[in-house]
Amino acid sequence: MFWLLILYVLSSGPIHALYATGRLHSPMPEGVTTFYKPVRWLYAETPLGKPMTTYDAWWKRVLKPSSPTPDNKKAEAVSRSRLDGF
Repeated sequence: MFWLLILYVLSSGPIHALYATGRLHSPMPEGVTTFYKPVRWLYAETPLGKPMTTYDAWWKRVLKPSSPTPDNKKAEAVSRSRLDGF
């Protein structure tokens, strides 16, 4: 059970990066934001916030599109606003 919790928390990095980099071209679905709401709480309310920020940034660098387009920038803004709205 412990490993499932670790995998749950770690899965938030690539999911967020997929939407933030525009690799998934729609706004982040409500179900995804609801599913990761406890992870957002860990990020905002515990000392894990700084390492989680570094982890998320690493995923964004790994998944960054080779050439930014207006659609990618729009998808990143929408993704951030959905996650920041918790």
